[in-house]
Amino acid sequence: MSILPVLIFGTFSLLFMAVAIISFVMFYQRKVIAHQLQIQQKEEEMQRELLRATLKAQEDEMQRIGKDLHDDIGLKLISVKNKVIGGLMNINKETDEANYLEQAKNDLEAIRNEIRSISHTLYPSALDLNGLSFALEKICKDLNGYEGIKISFRLSGEYKKEKREIEIALYRIALECMNNAIKHSQCTEINLTLIYREQDFSLEISDNGNGFDASDLMKQEGLGLKNIQSRAKAIGAELKFESSKNGTKVLVNQLIQVQKNQ
Repeated sequence: MSILPVLIFGTFSLLFMAVAIISFVMFYQRKVIAHQLQIQQKEEEMQRELLRATLKAQEDEMQRIGKDLHDDIGLKLISVKNKVIGGLMNINKETDEANYLEQAKNDLEAIRNEIRSISHTLYPSALDLNGLSFALEKICKDLNGYEGIKISFRLSGEYKKEKREIEIALYRIALECMNNAIKHSQCTEINLTLIYREQDFSLEISDNGNGFDASDLMKQEGLGLKNIQSRAKAIGAELKFESSKNGTKVLVNQLIQVQKNQ
């Protein structure tokens, strides 16, 4: 009896077993990798949920403070101002007392305007009433000329209202970026741009200031970059920084799906 058929059969059997073992190992590795990816995705989603809950709690508290400033303290200032005006009507306009009261009236009006501005920042009612585009345009108009800085807003495409948590996050990011530019960049211009496409939109904030080291963001003290990154992460947005001696640009452009039934 020839041994050749036995060798051939044995060789093919070993090859088949080797292929089967390799296939099983590859299949098992793919299942392990897929399982690890699922766990990682769940962990990331849990982190985002926790971050969203934290930011919502902060937002609720800021709104409460903003309403209190506007409704309570604002009304009390109006009351005091009206009493000062009533006093001015009953005294000689040429006296020192009248001058003091006139100055007090002007100071009260300035304080009321400052509180009103702070309350609108803490509680952006314009965003709830008219949406992100209107709110950003309004804040740019209100801040234009502050510290001699030209602040402008541009809308590209047709505005589409998004979920409130997304719009409030982008609004806060814009405010943080403008605040950074005003305080730290020594810029003369700040430009905000909202770009709407068919299924997504992006927000761009740029200035012509002195920039910072964009490769070492987390070590930049006082720039609020962690807040910006946290808000972008909470809504699943991609955040890009570009900075040089010619200025800084912040871009949020995660191709967020528009909610069509809102």
